[in-house]
Amino acid sequence: MERVGVFPAHWSSLLKAAEQRGALVEVLDQLEAGRSPSSWFTFWFVMRVLLLFSLLTPTVGFMTTYILPTFVFLFEGMSLKLPTSTQMLIAPFRLVREPLIGLPITLFCGATLLLWFLASFKPAISNRFRVFFAHIPPFRGVLCLEEQAVTAGALATGVRLGLSSAESLEIAAAAVTLPEYKAALSGNSPSDLSGVLNRHPDFFQAPLRWLTSQGEASGNLDEALAAAAHHLSELADSQKGRIAVGMETAA
Repeated sequence: MERVGVFPAHWSSLLKAAEQRGALVEVLDQLEAGRSPSSWFTFWFVMRVLLLFSLLTPTVGFMTTYILPTFVFLFEGMSLKLPTSTQMLIAPFRLVREPLIGLPITLFCGATLLLWFLASFKPAISNRFRVFFAHIPPFRGVLCLEEQAVTAGALATGVRLGLSSAESLEIAAAAVTLPEYKAALSGNSPSDLSGVLNRHPDFFQAPLRWLTSQGEASGNLDEALAAAAHHLSELADSQKGRIAVGMETAA
């Protein structure tokens, strides 16, 4: 379990705590139930990107190489100036056709696509791509929902095992991928989990913060966190579906 890159980082701490408390089977069942059947930013994502790339590049290249230059010739023959938008579209492809510029761009695109392909098999590479796409809408919205769902699930498991708030937060920090979520969950010594979440409203949405505070008040914190994790996972899946439809329609 200590093999980095094979198992999620927080599994080791969870399973150690479960073994000490005699709840190993229950925790294993929870981890299996919460495991995503397939990683979104791996094979599925790579195939759509490759398909879009293979369709758009020849089409746009053909238009800017053979079609638009015809209009340039016609406009110049009539002493007219092309619209600014058309000039901006043609200019990049003129640069790309230059060997000193086009070759490095081609190599960069090929290396990027290769890394996307390797992300299907290497979790470390896949996590780096998750961090990268977290800065690009609409992927950021999905990834933030997934990080909150992972946080809620890890905290729920820690509470069920009887871990302290600090220990549960450490496990949650190890479970998430995005650096800002790791920073928000690390280095805390709180008396309640809701206090930590409320200090970071930009990262943790109101439903998660509200359910956490209500769970602490009612004494059903683990159930409240589990319900929040399920709700956030469904929201993330819904957004994934919309993005998938958009990408497949474009392809």
